[in-house]
Amino acid sequence: MKKTIKDIYQEVVNMTPEEKIKYARQASSEVIGYLSSSFNNPGGIYLMLIGTYVGSDGYIDQAEFSFCRSVFGFESSYEEFVKIVRLACKPSSIESIDKLIDRAPKEVKAAFVLLGVAICACNDAITVDEQQLLAKYID
Repeated sequence: MKKTIKDIYQEVVNMTPEEKIKYARQASSEVIGYLSSSFNNPGGIYLMLIGTYVGSDGYIDQAEFSFCRSVFGFESSYEEFVKIVRLACKPSSIESIDKLIDRAPKEVKAAFVLLGVAICACNDAITVDEQQLLAKYID
């Protein structure tokens, strides 16, 4: 039986903070590998992806910022992070991310979803907007 976003979310919520970070880093590694082999500037695309996940519910939670700093090693301030997220949440940016994920091979698409769930569920809550964003990426 195929896992739903809610199933994956529940798995992540039941993890310790250390397990969540490890889980996100593993998914992140797969995503970065794919982006690096497909694009000349994967860093900008990667930031846009993270910003899309964080801002998908229209709210930038301090817990999401702290989690992203732990997982991705961001050295930016919260204010700089908010700017990145706002840029990533423009409709044209979201459309680009949607196309990127839709075109990815199935196993990489799964890593995109797992990374998104880890980010969205880092504060042990996942909103309807976050669920809707991630659900469209599940085959």
